[in-house]
Amino acid sequence: MAEPTVADWFMKKPEKIGKAQRRFFELTGNELIYYAKVNSSNRGVDMKGRFTLDSTSQIEGSGVKLTIIAQDRHWVLVADSTDVVSKWVIALRNTLRKQSVSGANAAAAAAAAA
Repeated sequence: MAEPTVADWFMKKPEKIGKAQRRFFELTGNELIYYAKVNSSNRGVDMKGRFTLDSTSQIEGSGVKLTIIAQDRHWVLVADSTDVVSKWVIALRNTLRKQSVSGANAAAAAAAAA
């Protein structure tokens, strides 16, 4: 398995009703996976969920709050510090930028082949 680009603990707020839960998030490629625990190597274990970022995903960071709008989900994550949020905003936007470039290149190649 590839090394994550970034990995940190966040409080994940529920979309509707419920209590925020502390989860360990890892970004690997364009996939965001979250876990209940970490192992001795500081890698996530006991996966609780995953989702894939795509060209329609939106990323917003404000203070210790990170908001990710992806597919049909709206994620609100709260970090321990603004530095963590800044690091994640940069990593997530870089991931989306790479996807946009590779998507544009694939479309151009398909058009040239037609």
